[in-house]
Amino acid sequence: MRTFGLVGGMGSQATVHAFDCIVSQTNAKNDQDHIPLVIANDPSIPDRTEYILGEGPTPLNAIMKHVERFKQLNLDYFAIPCNTAHYFSDTFHFVQGITFIDMVEATLDALKGKKAILLSTKGTVAGDVYGRGDVIYPACDVQRTVNEEIYRLKRGEDEKTVASRLLKTLKAVYDADTTLVLGCSELSMIRPHLSTFECVSSIDALAAEIVRIHERSVRDDS
Repeated sequence: MRTFGLVGGMGSQATVHAFDCIVSQTNAKNDQDHIPLVIANDPSIPDRTEYILGEGPTPLNAIMKHVERFKQLNLDYFAIPCNTAHYFSDTFHFVQGITFIDMVEATLDALKGKKAILLSTKGTVAGDVYGRGDVIYPACDVQRTVNEEIYRLKRGEDEKTVASRLLKTLKAVYDADTTLVLGCSELSMIRPHLSTFECVSSIDALAAEIVRIHERSVRDDS
């Protein structure tokens, strides 16, 4: 059975949500059927958007510290439930001795070629984190609102209130048949309140990929 590590704390509520999604998607009949997982919840990791915009220190060193610890624990895979941190995905893919599960790739695969509007931090946009896929960045005024609401969620503001404000902005710009990529972990948390639109959650996509790898390893080992 393969083992997994999550570098969390970006933010902590989103990390809890990611773990919950993994557990919820696992076809487990007892405790032993669940996925072996180590979570490093480190809220001291510097803000990813601030770094990309040239306004803060790099988060890469702090993230890699946890990856190295995962290697010492002989874990097989690691993932990072933060879209903006995938600005460094090339570095993560080249880590030796442990395999990186790319949340952006998993999200783009979940889109199945469908065009969609990306809702994310302005750091994810500025860093062109989703540039390898066929997604559309929102207009500047929409992006500004999305970024503000993400940071309100990080501050612990009420999810329904945030979703209501965000929906008001989105409905004024996009038709009901628009597909949205929830390209921020905090936005994935409020997916149930955004049901006016078809939403592809990056956290759900990451969880599904982890579960898929786990189930394949169980089959291979049986």
